[in-house]
Amino acid sequence: MGNNVIHEKKLSFLKRAFLNGRLHHVYLFYGPEGSGKFSFALSFVKYIQCINKENNKACLKCENCKKSSGDFLVDTHVINHKLKQSEGLDKKIHIEEIREGIRFLGLSSSSGNKKVLVINDIHNISDQAGEALLKTLEEPPGDSLIILLASDKRSIPQTIISRCHCVFFPLVTKENLLKDIDQEISNNDLFDISHICNAGSLDFIDELKEKENPEAKYNKIISELEILADNKLFSKIVFAKEINEKNFSKQNIKNWLAILYNIFLYKNRIIDWNDKERSMLINLEKKLSYDKIKVMLEKLLDVLTLFESNVNKKILIENFILEI
Repeated sequence: MGNNVIHEKKLSFLKRAFLNGRLHHVYLFYGPEGSGKFSFALSFVKYIQCINKENNKACLKCENCKKSSGDFLVDTHVINHKLKQSEGLDKKIHIEEIREGIRFLGLSSSSGNKKVLVINDIHNISDQAGEALLKTLEEPPGDSLIILLASDKRSIPQTIISRCHCVFFPLVTKENLLKDIDQEISNNDLFDISHICNAGSLDFIDELKEKENPEAKYNKIISELEILADNKLFSKIVFAKEINEKNFSKQNIKNWLAILYNIFLYKNRIIDWNDKERSMLINLEKKLSYDKIKVMLEKLLDVLTLFESNVNKKILIENFILEI
């Protein structure tokens, strides 16, 4: 959700370049942590790989859109060490990974579209890997696109930067974030933004229409989101089964959106939490990276949009749970 709204001008510019055949072969998206550049890159690639683009957006219905989920996108190879870093593992990008990405670019496209290589945190690339990548940047394969991402351009060798079209992603400001996302929420007929921007209370839970013990309901929704945040497939399968046995409604989706959006604002330092909110939300917040939250918000808005028109709502929700 957020990346398309906050960086709409950048996205529109790149879409026009793609449609007019003027897209560069290599881009460097750089900017501070939390600027949304990685989720922006994935959204743009999803648009490129979409077969039936509708209203200048990915249609979400074609074969390519249905196959694309999270970091997996059709005809796209993603090198992303964020998960490794969160687990205390080696964050260096090694030559074997770069060679695998280069081999991928040389393969034929299964979708008839571009072959895309996305490398997050390119500033962590090893010297050997950087040399191997440089050769490909100098002569990219045919119809390919390479997107590099970094938090600090100064930490990247000039030899790499000189071969990239650079796009800066600033950390979003409070004023612009609230203005843009408020508009997005209004367009999707959700809830009054004032409810969830109230930093000192849980007033927005009134949207749940729970007159008795609202905190119990709040904790239940947090528990559901913790399952979605984990990469435990079995837990998600069990959860999807439980959801299918209940009367899951549009309001349930709004409840997930409300809490995720509250955490989204907290991570952007737009709001702070009181002691009660912190005790309830901090465990979930730690499990969710900034980019993960933005992907979840974007996909939930997609689900919300399709919910009324989708005949089999249970399959729609089950797919979201298992693919997120």
